[in-house]
Amino acid sequence: MGVMRIDEMNGENSAVCPEGRVRRVLVAGRDLIQIAVPAAGLLTLLAEIFWIADLVANLRTQLIIAGVVVTVVALLRKQWKNVLVQLLMLSLHISWVILPPHRAQVDAGVADITVTSVNAHIYNDQHAIIAARLSDLSADVITVTELSPSLYEHLMVVFATSHPFVAAQARSGPFGVGIFSKYPLSDIEMIGTDTTGRSLLVTVRQRDQNYRVMAVHPFSPMTPGRFNLRNQHFGALSDAVQAVHQKQPQMPCIVIGDFNFTPWSPYFLGFQRTSGLRHVAQGSGVTPTWYAWGQAMFPLGLVLDHCMVSPGLACISCSIGPSVGSDHLPLTVQLSLGK
Repeated sequence: MGVMRIDEMNGENSAVCPEGRVRRVLVAGRDLIQIAVPAAGLLTLLAEIFWIADLVANLRTQLIIAGVVVTVVALLRKQWKNVLVQLLMLSLHISWVILPPHRAQVDAGVADITVTSVNAHIYNDQHAIIAARLSDLSADVITVTELSPSLYEHLMVVFATSHPFVAAQARSGPFGVGIFSKYPLSDIEMIGTDTTGRSLLVTVRQRDQNYRVMAVHPFSPMTPGRFNLRNQHFGALSDAVQAVHQKQPQMPCIVIGDFNFTPWSPYFLGFQRTSGLRHVAQGSGVTPTWYAWGQAMFPLGLVLDHCMVSPGLACISCSIGPSVGSDHLPLTVQLSLGK
């Protein structure tokens, strides 16, 4: 009869014990993350041509956090090659965040016009809360995307006195859009359709000054087809901005809403470049506007709601919130005409 040594017994037991299996899974997961994080960084280099790469590029702040964690683990394990790779990828992502898109000039004066934008969410039935919180923001112009027929009817009643000038196409789907204004509206135009994403364009006549306001809501780029539709939509918006600048150079443009990309996407920079507009933001510009059921939580949220303006407009303030029960938070900008 053979005799099994103690070390053989221990080896056999460790091979089947639950603790050993869990440890192997954790080690495999750690190794996979160490590969996946820099691989995701490399993938962002293809963001202009590949829809999945563009989705990943929108997650740069999350990739920075993941990269820092992985770098610390690699340092503790003295994996110097891995540390170098992670640091290279971190420098790529951080360069996008610390070198933001060209921003509008900041002014400490008095605002000439205040605009609030919100994606209300098509299934958000808290109409009274939406109306009350939008009213509290005291904007001259309020743009609402994902405007349902029932929300439209409610806002028409609430805003009847404060914002009597309205241009809207409410929809039961995600592409209803409306603009509610204290001042007269003209030159109403719609870009896109219910199957391509829709943006509403109006001219706001505030006393002796006209503003071209565009309430934006393209498709989210969650498939190759939607990726292309979103990019085409911004191409049409850029053409609309250029048409305004050519016909009426003194009329400033305000493009505001749910852009469905973050400033870290090359398409954000592409739209800014082709339109000639400047990004309105203050501080770091990384405060999330989505995903915000009650409150956007960093680092889970994304910066999807933006305002871009003509160079002749300066930013007095730019604020996010409060929650209206949507997955997006409102964006409010106070703007002044350049002197």
